[in-house]
Amino acid sequence: MKLLVVLMLNVVVYISAQCLTGEIRADPTDCTGYLHCAFPGLLIPRRCPTGTGFNGFRCDHLQHIPGCVQGPDACTGNGYDIFLDPTDCTRYLQCIRGRFTSKPCPANTGFDVRFSRCNHLSDIPNCP
Repeated sequence: MKLLVVLMLNVVVYISAQCLTGEIRADPTDCTGYLHCAFPGLLIPRRCPTGTGFNGFRCDHLQHIPGCVQGPDACTGNGYDIFLDPTDCTRYLQCIRGRFTSKPCPANTGFDVRFSRCNHLSDIPNCP
């Protein structure tokens, strides 16, 4: 099976000539998700709920899926929720495709938990 990965409006989709509408199949890059065929030839990644993975037919508890482990950096979300990176106050964590990704705030700013956004360092308590 040959897949072409396409990024459309910040959503990754897979193009496959062998996909039938309504079909679901394992995500080859992530055992905690699956691919849903929304239209003929268009596979869209979907996430199983936290603590579950795709067993080839449906989402199931991870202990029932050999070799599938959800790490401590796993998350569920749409990418709009951001959190303070506990290792660096000038960075924040964003949930992207089920994993927390650390991103930097612009120069001379840090992540302000009071407003959930980057702010001037002088306005953020306890951030050098």
